[in-house]
Amino acid sequence: MNKNECKKYLKRAVRALINKNKSITVSNLEMEMQEVINSESKIYIAYSKMALHTLLRSATSITPNELATEIDTISRIYNINDILAKLKYL
Repeated sequence: MNKNECKKYLKRAVRALINKNKSITVSNLEMEMQEVINSESKIYIAYSKMALHTLLRSATSITPNELATEIDTISRIYNINDILAKLKYL
């Protein structure tokens, strides 16, 4: 994780603590950052699974560049809730 990603997760965690009316302590911040990171990773995994599923049905060979391009395409077409719903049936 680079410094910019760390700042992004930190800001999201602090906003979540404020929205939940929790005090900003080290333990609360740690817990909230873990939740933010877990939810982000679930989203990244969902996009990757959808891209791989699409490429397996249509491509003859799969390369990292093709996967990255497919993820970009999928993220423009579907929102994350649609992708999570579709993955239940794959």
